[in-house]
Amino acid sequence: MTDLALATLTAAAQRIQARDLSPVELTRHLLDRIASHDQRFHSYVTVLDEQAIAQASAAEADIIKGHYRGPLHGIPVAVKDLCFTTHIPTTCGAQMFSNWRPDHDGTVVEKLAAAGPSCLGSSI
Repeated sequence: MTDLALATLTAAAQRIQARDLSPVELTRHLLDRIASHDQRFHSYVTVLDEQAIAQASAAEADIIKGHYRGPLHGIPVAVKDLCFTTHIPTTCGAQMFSNWRPDHDGTVVEKLAAAGPSCLGSSI
C-alpha cells in the first residue's frame, strides 16, 4: 500500500502489532495529510500534533515491551467535536463554545484512550 491513510484499521493494526509499522510513522503520515488537505476540507476543529506524536511514541514503547492492548493500540484517531476532551477546545459546532475547554474527558474519550490510540484532534 503506497498511502498509509488508505489502509484499513485491521491492516494497520496487524502491521503495528507485527512491528512492521510504527505508530509514530503512521501518526506523522496522517498529521502531514491533515496539514496538506484540511485547508481545503475544513474537517478538523483542533489538530493535536504534539499530543498525537507523544501518544504514538508511548504506544510504540508499550508494544515493543510486549504490552499490546488490542487493535486500536497505536492507531491514530480523531474524536467528534461533541466529545468532551480535557483541556482541548470542544466547540460542539457552535461559535459560542469556541473558547470552551472541558475539565474532564467524556465517557467515549475515556474508553477510547484506554484502548491506546493516538488522538489526532477533534473533527466536525
